[in-house]
Amino acid sequence: MLFTVNQHSRCIESDKCLFKRMVLIMKLNELKNLFISYTENYLRGESEHDFNIKLKKNHSLLVADFCRYIAASENLSEKKADLSYSAGLLHDIGRFEQFKNYNTFHDAASVDHGDLGSQILCDSEFAEYFSSVEMRDLLFTVKYHNKKEFPHSDDLATLLTLIVRDADKLDIYRVITEMFNSDTAGLISHHLPDTHEYSMDIIEDILKGNQICYTRRKTRNDMKLTMLNWVQDLSFRYSFQHVKEKNYVEIICSTLPDTSDILEVKRYISEYIEKKS
Repeated sequence: MLFTVNQHSRCIESDKCLFKRMVLIMKLNELKNLFISYTENYLRGESEHDFNIKLKKNHSLLVADFCRYIAASENLSEKKADLSYSAGLLHDIGRFEQFKNYNTFHDAASVDHGDLGSQILCDSEFAEYFSSVEMRDLLFTVKYHNKKEFPHSDDLATLLTLIVRDADKLDIYRVITEMFNSDTAGLISHHLPDTHEYSMDIIEDILKGNQICYTRRKTRNDMKLTMLNWVQDLSFRYSFQHVKEKNYVEIICSTLPDTSDILEVKRYISEYIEKKS
């Protein structure tokens, strides 16, 4: 079979693109392996300590996957999708040093893990995998992924931050709903009192569409209500569809008191998801 000059040129370009993609995939795999090795340095051979380190390692790996899914759903370029994956992988890089030094993941009782993470990332081996522009965007994302609010603009740093914030919530929904009835429930709720009470001001803020400051949570039910309200901070259709598919609203509400207030919140959040998905 004979090829024209144009067909031959297209084949060469296709081979070049394929080779370039293979190189990028290898680079991402190296980055992933470096991250795993980094987290393993924090293992001590103590079951409770190591459980928490592994919890955050696995969380970061799954957030990275969610970032890729969201990027694909938004038809982003391969370059942006790869950077989204990297941002998800490294978003909690500060958590490991936080737990090593403070024995907690509770920022209010220790240090802001987003701020700490951006400082660690800036001087780490991970920086070698990115251009200066990519590092600037990653540092912004790591710093602001956990903030109640962050400075928005029409740039890649904002897009990466929105993707990571969604992906982070999607996996935390999984982690926490799996742990509701386990021995580690106290850990994930920062040992808030496990009572039947909840704060009416949090109910009111949810129904007004306001975000909730974590320091206002007084009980474990307040934490669950705050989780329900995360839905109003999601940005991408994929995220709403995932929350709906996994039935997280029903799961969380089933652990809350059966009152008219809770039913109203459940109805409000469910309608919000339906509208956005």
